[in-house]
Amino acid sequence: MSPSPPDVTDAESVTAFAAALDVVHVLVNNAGGAFGADSIESADPGQLAAMYDVNVVGPVRVTRALLPPRCAPAAPA
Repeated sequence: MSPSPPDVTDAESVTAFAAALDVVHVLVNNAGGAFGADSIESADPGQLAAMYDVNVVGPVRVTRALLPPRCAPAAPA
């Protein structure tokens, strides 16, 4: 059974997710929260910050949590 996907905006959720994995062979960071996409004059800064957290900071959190020792070594060429 695989662990549930983490809430990428929550560092504790990402840490728990990573701890539940023995090894990672492939990581696909597929963020896609599109909120706060209004025109600049009507954009809500809070929504823009949330979108940035999901789409930029979230993948960084996940990648860093899964870096060695959980990443599988590359296969010899």
